[in-house]
Amino acid sequence: WLKLRLFCARAQQRRFLFSMTGEQNKKPSFETSTSGSQMKRKRSRIEDHFHVNEDFRLLGPLKYDDNFWRDVHDWFNLVALIPVVTLNTVNWTGQPVYDWMRGATTRTPTLVDCWAGQFEELFWYVSFAYFVSDFLFVVLVPKCVKSPAIIIGHHIAAMIYMIVPRVFPEYMCLMGAIMLVEVNTWFLIARRALNSRGEKPFTPGVSLGKSLRMTFISTNFYFSWIFHRCIVNLYVLIYILQQYYVWTTEHGHFPVDVRLIGASLQVVLILLNSKWTVDLVRSKLRGRNPGKGL
Repeated sequence: WLKLRLFCARAQQRRFLFSMTGEQNKKPSFETSTSGSQMKRKRSRIEDHFHVNEDFRLLGPLKYDDNFWRDVHDWFNLVALIPVVTLNTVNWTGQPVYDWMRGATTRTPTLVDCWAGQFEELFWYVSFAYFVSDFLFVVLVPKCVKSPAIIIGHHIAAMIYMIVPRVFPEYMCLMGAIMLVEVNTWFLIARRALNSRGEKPFTPGVSLGKSLRMTFISTNFYFSWIFHRCIVNLYVLIYILQQYYVWTTEHGHFPVDVRLIGASLQVVLILLNSKWTVDLVRSKLRGRNPGKGL
């Protein structure tokens, strides 16, 4: 009887050791599978603002956890961008476009024609002050944004870009056109700051007033994204290339000066905006057609 009890005890011990070994063997296998799935695609910047699943389908606004410094940074931008956008807007005039549309002139208006520039000096200083202050904010409190390295790099590039209209004031209209993208930035931040719970408009529990506000902000976000990030930025690049062509034709050589910085950075901006636009459209289409995987 004693031998039988000893045999049972040893058998139970072996089963325990075997189960422990099995669990340990399963754990590395699980970790390998998880890491493999994470390596399938790189993280897109639109995931900082939208809820995207593993198949890259857009599921709606992103629900944010409580983050005091992110909220402070969001409201800082919502307030600080108002004078930037306002000063930019008042420097433009639609009179040349109006004259062309009613047939008063056959000459197609250009950026230079539409730039009145009454407050361009003040606009430059206010814009530069905004980038410096937001740059310092992110450097000192990096947890206020999800991708501090991208924001810091963007602001450094923007401040370098702003050297061009400072040295060549005739290109201030290009700065104004590019800075129109801050309208889209404002609506992008407003989507997050005014809907931190990631609610969808016209759904149970969401008031009519909030639904209308969310729809207004969302509509303007998408419209300004297409108009400013895609159309205006591409137009500015074409305009810059045309100016380089005219200069080269008149002087017989390619100009190598600070303007080359602006042209190079504009190409980078076009590529980044194109990539983000493709990501946004792709995730939006997949979210609408989950059955087809489109």
